[in-house]
Amino acid sequence: MATNLRRFRDQVSMSQYSLADIAGVDKNYPSNVETQKCSATLDRIERLARALGVEPFFLLQDNAGKDLPVSREEQLANSKATEPEKET
Repeated sequence: MATNLRRFRDQVSMSQYSLADIAGVDKNYPSNVETQKCSATLDRIERLARALGVEPFFLLQDNAGKDLPVSREEQLANSKATEPEKET
């Protein structure tokens, strides 16, 4: 989560303070999450994701060495590709 938060924040050129302000969390919270000084609650993950314009799933997934999707369309395409097939 820490790496993904930082990558998404960097992709949109947002400071930690701006992210905190938009997400409605303490000004030090993004820094504490990125440096793994604290764990994020589900509520806060959702707030941070919304502030960054991404789905919470993308903050939580393992992206070791992969590029993160930038656009909403790219996010949805990737999440559908990882969903199990529905039986008919």
